Amino acid sequence: MFRNHVPTTSTEQLVCGREDTEDGTNGMLQRILEGFAQWDTQHFLYIAQCGYTHEQNHAFFPFLPGLLHLSIQITPASVHAWLGSQATAMLWGLVLCNSAFVGSAVFFYRLTKHVLANEQLVRCATLLYCFNPASIFCSAVYTESLYALFFFAGLFQLYVKDRWWLAAILFFHCTAIRSNGILCAGYFWYTVLIEVQPTQRSLSTRILSGATRVIACTMACFLPFLAFEAFGYHQQCVGVDPLPNWCASRIPLLYGYVQKTYWENGLLAFWQLKQIPNFILAGPILFFSFYISWRCISKRWRHFWRALLSFRNHEMTVKGWSATGLYGRISFCMTVHLAFLSGFCLLFMNVQVATRFLAASPPLYWFAAHMSQQSCRIRKIIWGYLYTYIALGSLLFTNAYPWT
Repeated sequence: MFRNHVPTTSTEQLVCGREDTEDGTNGMLQRILEGFAQWDTQHFLYIAQCGYTHEQNHAFFPFLPGLLHLSIQITPASVHAWLGSQATAMLWGLVLCNSAFVGSAVFFYRLTKHVLANEQLVRCATLLYCFNPASIFCSAVYTESLYALFFFAGLFQLYVKDRWWLAAILFFHCTAIRSNGILCAGYFWYTVLIEVQPTQRSLSTRILSGATRVIACTMACFLPFLAFEAFGYHQQCVGVDPLPNWCASRIPLLYGYVQKTYWENGLLAFWQLKQIPNFILAGPILFFSFYISWRCISKRWRHFWRALLSFRNHEMTVKGWSATGLYGRISFCMTVHLAFLSGFCLLFMNVQVATRFLAASPPLYWFAAHMSQQSCRIRKIIWGYLYTYIALGSLLFTNAYPWT
Protein backbone atom coordinates (compact mmCIF):
# COMPACT_ATOMS: atom_id res chain seq x y z
CA MET A 1 0.00 0.00 0.00
CA PHE A 2 2.77 2.43 0.93
CA ARG A 3 4.64 1.66 -2.31
CA ASN A 4 1.59 2.55 -4.37
CA HIS A 5 1.27 6.04 -2.91
CA VAL A 6 4.84 7.11 -2.15
CA PRO A 7 7.69 7.69 -4.65
CA THR A 8 10.29 5.00 -4.16
CA THR A 9 14.06 5.18 -4.17
CA SER A 10 16.33 2.26 -4.87
CA THR A 11 18.77 0.42 -2.67
CA GLU A 12 21.79 -1.43 -3.93
CA GLN A 13 20.58 -4.34 -6.05
CA LEU A 14 22.76 -7.40 -5.56
CA VAL A 15 22.14 -9.91 -8.31
CA CYS A 16 23.49 -13.44 -8.42
CA GLY A 17 23.52 -14.51 -12.04
CA ARG A 18 20.44 -14.14 -14.20
CA GLU A 19 17.07 -14.27 -12.46
CA ASP A 20 15.26 -17.26 -13.89
CA THR A 21 11.80 -15.78 -14.24
CA GLU A 22 10.46 -12.78 -16.05
CA ASP A 23 6.92 -14.12 -16.26
CA GLY A 24 4.24 -11.47 -15.75
CA THR A 25 1.84 -13.89 -14.03
CA ASN A 26 3.52 -13.29 -10.70
CA GLY A 27 4.00 -9.56 -11.19
CA MET A 28 1.73 -8.63 -8.28
CA LEU A 29 3.62 -10.91 -5.95
CA GLN A 30 6.94 -9.53 -7.15
CA ARG A 31 5.69 -5.99 -6.53
CA ILE A 32 4.66 -6.86 -2.98
CA LEU A 33 7.95 -8.59 -2.23
CA GLU A 34 9.99 -5.67 -3.55
CA GLY A 35 8.83 -3.60 -0.61
CA PHE A 36 10.55 -5.97 1.81
CA ALA A 37 13.71 -6.54 -0.27
CA GLN A 38 15.52 -3.43 0.99
CA TRP A 39 18.86 -2.63 2.54
CA ASP A 40 20.41 -5.57 4.44
CA THR A 41 17.83 -7.94 2.99
CA GLN A 42 19.61 -7.61 -0.36
CA HIS A 43 22.79 -8.92 1.22
CA PHE A 44 21.05 -11.85 2.90
CA LEU A 45 19.38 -12.85 -0.36
CA TYR A 46 22.62 -12.52 -2.30
CA ILE A 47 24.60 -14.66 0.16
CA ALA A 48 21.83 -17.27 0.20
CA GLN A 49 22.08 -17.64 -3.58
CA CYS A 50 25.76 -16.94 -4.29
CA GLY A 51 27.63 -17.46 -1.02
CA TYR A 52 30.32 -15.21 0.43
CA THR A 53 31.84 -14.04 -2.84
CA HIS A 54 32.88 -10.53 -1.75
CA GLU A 55 34.76 -9.15 1.22
CA GLN A 56 31.83 -7.00 2.39
CA ASN A 57 29.55 -10.05 2.54
CA HIS A 58 31.31 -11.01 5.77
CA ALA A 59 29.46 -8.27 7.67
CA PHE A 60 26.52 -10.68 7.70
CA PHE A 61 26.64 -13.86 9.74
CA PRO A 62 25.66 -17.14 8.07
CA PHE A 63 22.63 -18.44 9.98
CA LEU A 64 19.87 -16.53 8.16
CA PRO A 65 21.45 -16.82 4.68
CA GLY A 66 21.99 -20.51 5.38
CA LEU A 67 18.33 -21.01 6.22
CA LEU A 68 17.33 -19.17 3.04
CA HIS A 69 19.71 -21.28 0.96
CA LEU A 70 18.32 -24.48 2.45
CA SER A 71 14.78 -23.25 1.80
CA ILE A 72 15.56 -22.63 -1.85
CA GLN A 73 16.99 -26.13 -2.16
CA ILE A 74 13.88 -27.84 -0.77
CA THR A 75 11.43 -25.77 -2.83
CA PRO A 76 9.72 -27.81 -5.59
CA ALA A 77 11.24 -27.16 -9.01
CA SER A 78 7.90 -26.03 -10.48
CA VAL A 79 7.43 -23.37 -7.79
CA HIS A 80 11.04 -22.30 -8.07
CA ALA A 81 10.77 -21.97 -11.87
CA TRP A 82 7.63 -19.84 -11.61
CA LEU A 83 8.82 -17.54 -8.83
CA GLY A 84 12.57 -17.44 -9.42
CA SER A 85 15.34 -17.67 -6.83
CA GLN A 86 14.92 -14.13 -5.51
CA ALA A 87 11.18 -14.35 -4.88
CA THR A 88 11.47 -17.89 -3.50
CA ALA A 89 14.10 -16.82 -1.01
CA MET A 90 12.07 -13.74 -0.08
CA LEU A 91 8.91 -15.74 0.57
CA TRP A 92 10.76 -18.27 2.70
CA GLY A 93 12.53 -15.47 4.52
CA LEU A 94 9.27 -13.72 5.36
CA VAL A 95 7.76 -16.96 6.63
CA LEU A 96 10.80 -17.82 8.73
CA CYS A 97 11.28 -14.35 10.21
CA ASN A 98 7.62 -13.74 11.01
CA SER A 99 7.28 -17.22 12.52
CA ALA A 100 10.39 -16.53 14.59
CA PHE A 101 8.85 -13.30 15.83
CA VAL A 102 5.75 -15.14 17.02
CA GLY A 103 7.97 -17.66 18.76
CA SER A 104 10.03 -14.89 20.36
CA ALA A 105 6.86 -13.29 21.72
CA VAL A 106 5.88 -16.61 23.33
CA PHE A 107 9.25 -16.99 25.04
CA PHE A 108 9.27 -13.31 26.02
CA TYR A 109 5.89 -13.81 27.70
CA ARG A 110 7.06 -16.92 29.57
CA LEU A 111 10.30 -15.26 30.68
CA THR A 112 8.50 -12.10 31.74
CA LYS A 113 5.92 -14.10 33.69
CA HIS A 114 8.73 -15.67 35.70
CA VAL A 115 10.59 -12.40 36.33
CA LEU A 116 7.76 -9.96 37.01
CA ALA A 117 5.17 -12.38 38.48
CA ASN A 118 2.43 -9.84 37.80
CA GLU A 119 -0.03 -10.86 35.10
CA GLN A 120 -1.08 -7.32 34.28
CA LEU A 121 2.52 -6.18 33.87
CA VAL A 122 3.37 -9.33 31.93
CA ARG A 123 0.60 -8.76 29.39
CA CYS A 124 1.42 -5.07 29.05
CA ALA A 125 5.14 -5.76 28.51
CA THR A 126 4.40 -8.50 25.96
CA LEU A 127 2.05 -6.19 24.09
CA LEU A 128 4.72 -3.51 24.01
CA TYR A 129 7.21 -6.01 22.60
CA CYS A 130 4.74 -7.09 19.92
CA PHE A 131 4.42 -3.44 18.85
CA ASN A 132 8.06 -2.51 19.33
CA PRO A 133 9.51 0.43 17.34
CA ALA A 134 11.56 -1.94 15.14
CA SER A 135 8.46 -3.85 14.03
CA ILE A 136 9.16 -3.41 10.31
CA PHE A 137 12.49 -5.20 10.74
CA CYS A 138 10.80 -8.00 12.68
CA SER A 139 8.50 -8.49 9.70
CA ALA A 140 11.18 -8.18 7.00
CA VAL A 141 13.99 -10.59 6.14
CA TYR A 142 16.31 -9.31 8.87
CA THR A 143 17.98 -11.02 11.81
CA GLU A 144 15.97 -9.25 14.54
CA SER A 145 13.25 -11.88 14.92
CA LEU A 146 15.54 -14.90 14.76
CA TYR A 147 17.97 -13.38 17.24
CA ALA A 148 15.16 -12.49 19.65
CA LEU A 149 13.74 -16.02 19.43
CA PHE A 150 16.99 -17.74 20.38
CA PHE A 151 17.97 -15.05 22.91
CA PHE A 152 14.67 -15.14 24.83
CA ALA A 153 14.56 -18.93 24.64
CA GLY A 154 18.12 -19.10 26.00
CA LEU A 155 17.31 -16.77 28.88
CA PHE A 156 14.19 -18.80 29.64
CA GLN A 157 16.15 -22.06 29.75
CA LEU A 158 18.91 -20.54 31.88
CA TYR A 159 16.85 -18.63 34.46
CA VAL A 160 13.53 -20.45 34.53
CA LYS A 161 14.48 -24.06 33.77
CA ASP A 162 18.13 -23.95 34.94
CA ARG A 163 19.23 -25.85 31.82
CA TRP A 164 22.70 -24.50 31.17
CA TRP A 165 23.57 -26.70 28.22
CA LEU A 166 20.35 -26.00 26.37
CA ALA A 167 20.83 -22.27 27.02
CA ALA A 168 24.38 -22.56 25.64
CA ILE A 169 23.08 -24.20 22.46
CA LEU A 170 20.52 -21.45 22.00
CA PHE A 171 23.09 -18.71 22.63
CA PHE A 172 25.37 -20.50 20.14
CA HIS A 173 22.71 -19.79 17.53
CA CYS A 174 22.50 -16.15 18.66
CA THR A 175 26.15 -15.70 17.71
CA ALA A 176 25.60 -17.52 14.42
CA ILE A 177 22.93 -14.91 13.69
CA ARG A 178 24.65 -11.71 14.93
CA SER A 179 28.09 -10.91 16.29
CA ASN A 180 26.79 -9.46 19.57
CA GLY A 181 25.62 -12.96 20.48
CA ILE A 182 29.04 -13.50 22.06
CA LEU A 183 27.89 -11.21 24.90
CA CYS A 184 25.44 -13.93 25.94
CA ALA A 185 28.42 -15.61 27.59
CA GLY A 186 28.21 -12.92 30.26
CA TYR A 187 24.98 -14.42 31.57
CA PHE A 188 26.77 -17.64 32.47
CA TRP A 189 29.55 -15.80 34.29
CA TYR A 190 27.05 -13.62 36.14
CA THR A 191 24.98 -16.63 37.14
CA VAL A 192 27.89 -18.70 38.44
CA LEU A 193 29.26 -15.76 40.44
CA ILE A 194 26.03 -14.36 41.86
CA GLU A 195 23.48 -17.11 42.15
CA VAL A 196 23.27 -19.23 45.32
CA GLN A 197 25.40 -22.35 45.04
CA PRO A 198 24.53 -25.70 46.66
CA THR A 199 25.98 -25.89 50.17
CA GLN A 200 26.25 -29.70 50.32
CA ARG A 201 29.45 -29.77 48.27
CA SER A 202 32.87 -28.47 49.25
CA LEU A 203 34.09 -25.08 48.10
CA SER A 204 36.75 -26.55 45.80
CA THR A 205 34.19 -28.88 44.19
CA ARG A 206 31.78 -26.00 43.60
CA ILE A 207 34.51 -23.83 42.09
CA LEU A 208 35.68 -26.61 39.76
CA SER A 209 32.15 -27.51 38.70
CA GLY A 210 31.16 -23.90 38.14
CA ALA A 211 34.36 -23.09 36.23
CA THR A 212 33.94 -26.11 33.96
CA ARG A 213 30.37 -25.23 33.12
CA VAL A 214 30.94 -21.55 32.54
CA ILE A 215 34.04 -22.08 30.35
CA ALA A 216 32.27 -24.67 28.21
CA CYS A 217 29.22 -22.44 27.79
CA THR A 218 31.41 -19.45 27.01
CA MET A 219 33.15 -21.44 24.29
CA ALA A 220 29.75 -22.31 22.84
CA CYS A 221 28.91 -18.59 22.60
CA PHE A 222 32.24 -17.71 20.94
CA LEU A 223 32.55 -20.70 18.62
CA PRO A 224 30.37 -19.40 15.74
CA PHE A 225 32.25 -16.08 15.69
CA LEU A 226 35.64 -17.79 15.67
CA ALA A 227 34.56 -20.28 13.01
CA PHE A 228 33.20 -17.48 10.80
CA GLU A 229 36.47 -15.54 11.20
CA ALA A 230 38.48 -18.65 10.31
CA PHE A 231 36.32 -19.18 7.22
CA GLY A 232 36.81 -15.56 6.18
CA TYR A 233 40.57 -15.71 6.69
CA HIS A 234 40.88 -18.90 4.67
CA GLN A 235 38.75 -17.50 1.85
CA GLN A 236 40.25 -14.02 1.68
CA CYS A 237 43.89 -14.58 2.71
CA VAL A 238 45.04 -18.11 1.89
CA GLY A 239 46.52 -18.35 -1.60
CA VAL A 240 45.50 -14.79 -2.46
CA ASP A 241 47.84 -12.38 -4.23
CA PRO A 242 48.05 -9.52 -3.50
CA LEU A 243 47.30 -10.13 0.16
CA PRO A 244 44.69 -7.76 1.70
CA ASN A 245 46.16 -5.46 4.36
CA TRP A 246 44.00 -6.83 7.17
CA CYS A 247 45.37 -10.34 6.63
CA ALA A 248 48.80 -9.19 7.83
CA SER A 249 47.44 -7.75 11.08
CA ARG A 250 48.63 -9.19 14.37
CA ILE A 251 45.04 -10.28 15.05
CA PRO A 252 43.39 -10.53 11.63
CA LEU A 253 39.67 -9.93 12.21
CA LEU A 254 37.76 -9.70 8.96
CA TYR A 255 34.47 -8.72 10.59
CA GLY A 256 35.95 -5.68 12.30
CA TYR A 257 37.77 -4.66 9.13
CA VAL A 258 34.62 -4.91 7.01
CA GLN A 259 32.54 -2.95 9.53
CA LYS A 260 35.12 -0.17 9.64
CA THR A 261 35.84 -0.04 5.90
CA TYR A 262 32.40 -0.50 4.36
CA TRP A 263 30.07 0.69 7.14
CA GLU A 264 32.34 3.32 8.71
CA ASN A 265 31.98 1.90 12.23
CA GLY A 266 34.56 2.91 14.82
CA LEU A 267 35.04 5.00 17.94
CA LEU A 268 33.19 8.30 17.33
CA ALA A 269 33.43 7.72 13.56
CA PHE A 270 29.74 8.51 13.19
CA TRP A 271 29.87 11.72 15.24
CA GLN A 272 29.53 14.21 12.40
CA LEU A 273 27.26 17.21 11.92
CA LYS A 274 25.60 15.62 8.89
CA GLN A 275 24.55 12.67 11.08
CA ILE A 276 22.50 14.80 13.51
CA PRO A 277 19.19 13.53 11.98
CA ASN A 278 20.29 9.96 12.70
CA PHE A 279 21.11 10.84 16.31
CA ILE A 280 17.64 12.38 16.62
CA LEU A 281 16.13 9.20 15.17
CA ALA A 282 17.96 7.05 17.72
CA GLY A 283 17.45 9.55 20.54
CA PRO A 284 14.25 8.16 22.13
CA ILE A 285 15.42 4.55 22.45
CA LEU A 286 18.90 5.53 23.66
CA PHE A 287 17.56 8.03 26.17
CA PHE A 288 15.13 5.50 27.61
CA SER A 289 17.78 2.76 27.66
CA PHE A 290 20.26 4.91 29.57
CA TYR A 291 17.53 6.15 31.91
CA ILE A 292 16.30 2.71 32.99
CA SER A 293 19.89 1.43 33.15
CA TRP A 294 20.83 4.23 35.53
CA ARG A 295 17.63 3.68 37.51
CA CYS A 296 18.20 -0.05 37.98
CA ILE A 297 21.98 -0.13 38.34
CA SER A 298 22.15 2.80 40.75
CA LYS A 299 19.54 1.10 42.95
CA ARG A 300 21.15 -2.34 43.02
CA TRP A 301 24.86 -1.94 42.41
CA ARG A 302 25.63 -2.22 46.13
CA HIS A 303 23.67 -5.48 46.27
CA PHE A 304 25.68 -6.72 43.30
CA TRP A 305 29.07 -6.03 44.85
CA ARG A 306 28.05 -7.40 48.23
CA ALA A 307 26.82 -10.62 46.57
CA LEU A 308 29.95 -10.84 44.44
CA LEU A 309 32.42 -10.34 47.29
CA SER A 310 30.65 -12.16 50.13
CA PHE A 311 32.36 -15.53 50.11
CA ARG A 312 31.43 -16.71 53.59
CA ASN A 313 27.83 -15.54 53.76
CA HIS A 314 27.13 -15.68 50.05
CA GLU A 315 23.79 -17.47 50.37
CA MET A 316 22.48 -15.14 53.05
CA THR A 317 23.62 -12.04 51.14
CA VAL A 318 22.08 -13.11 47.83
CA LYS A 319 18.79 -14.10 49.48
CA GLY A 320 18.47 -10.49 50.60
CA TRP A 321 18.21 -9.60 46.91
CA SER A 322 15.40 -11.40 45.12
CA ALA A 323 16.10 -13.09 41.79
CA THR A 324 12.80 -11.93 40.33
CA GLY A 325 11.12 -8.55 40.23
CA LEU A 326 11.81 -5.40 38.27
CA TYR A 327 15.00 -4.77 40.26
CA GLY A 328 15.87 -8.40 40.91
CA ARG A 329 19.09 -10.22 40.08
CA ILE A 330 17.85 -11.41 36.67
CA SER A 331 16.62 -7.99 35.61
CA PHE A 332 19.84 -6.37 36.87
CA CYS A 333 22.00 -8.55 34.62
CA MET A 334 19.86 -7.84 31.57
CA THR A 335 19.90 -4.12 32.33
CA VAL A 336 23.71 -4.11 32.49
CA HIS A 337 23.68 -5.88 29.13
CA LEU A 338 21.33 -3.22 27.77
CA ALA A 339 23.52 -0.41 29.11
CA PHE A 340 26.60 -1.87 27.42
CA LEU A 341 24.83 -2.32 24.08
CA SER A 342 23.46 1.24 24.24
CA GLY A 343 26.87 2.71 25.01
CA PHE A 344 28.57 0.68 22.30
CA CYS A 345 25.94 1.68 19.76
CA LEU A 346 26.26 5.36 20.66
CA LEU A 347 30.07 5.42 20.47
CA PHE A 348 31.03 2.87 17.82
CA MET A 349 28.13 2.15 15.46
CA ASN A 350 25.88 3.82 12.93
CA VAL A 351 23.72 5.20 15.68
CA GLN A 352 20.41 5.03 13.82
CA VAL A 353 20.39 1.23 14.08
CA ALA A 354 19.90 1.53 17.86
CA THR A 355 16.12 1.14 17.50
CA ARG A 356 16.44 -2.39 16.11
CA PHE A 357 19.77 -3.25 17.75
CA LEU A 358 18.21 -2.89 21.20
CA ALA A 359 14.81 -4.36 20.32
CA ALA A 360 15.60 -7.72 21.96
CA SER A 361 16.28 -6.19 25.40
CA PRO A 362 13.56 -7.28 27.86
CA PRO A 363 14.14 -4.46 30.42
CA LEU A 364 12.97 -1.91 27.84
CA TYR A 365 9.50 -3.42 27.85
CA TRP A 366 9.42 -4.30 31.55
CA PHE A 367 10.18 -0.77 32.69
CA ALA A 368 7.96 0.74 29.98
CA ALA A 369 5.06 -1.43 31.17
CA HIS A 370 5.73 -0.48 34.79
CA MET A 371 5.88 3.23 34.00
CA SER A 372 2.83 3.19 31.73
CA GLN A 373 0.74 1.71 34.54
CA GLN A 374 1.87 4.42 36.91
CA SER A 375 0.96 7.35 34.66
CA CYS A 376 -1.64 7.75 31.93
CA ARG A 377 0.44 10.52 30.37
CA ILE A 378 3.53 8.30 30.15
CA ARG A 379 1.41 5.51 28.67
CA LYS A 380 0.20 7.84 25.92
CA ILE A 381 3.76 9.00 25.19
CA ILE A 382 5.04 5.43 24.96
CA TRP A 383 2.29 4.23 22.66
CA GLY A 384 2.50 7.39 20.58
CA TYR A 385 6.20 6.76 20.07
CA LEU A 386 5.59 3.12 19.11
CA TYR A 387 2.81 3.90 16.64
CA THR A 388 4.85 6.70 15.07
CA TYR A 389 7.91 4.54 14.51
CA ILE A 390 5.86 1.62 13.22
CA ALA A 391 4.09 3.87 10.70
CA LEU A 392 7.23 5.73 9.63
CA GLY A 393 9.20 2.50 9.42
CA SER A 394 6.59 0.86 7.22
CA LEU A 395 6.45 3.93 5.00
CA LEU A 396 10.15 4.60 4.63
CA PHE A 397 11.65 1.10 4.69
CA THR A 398 9.34 -0.36 2.04
CA ASN A 399 10.14 2.55 -0.27
CA ALA A 400 13.90 2.21 0.27
CA TYR A 401 14.31 5.41 2.26
CA PRO A 402 16.86 5.37 5.12
CA TRP A 403 15.35 4.08 8.34
CA THR A 404 17.26 2.87 11.41
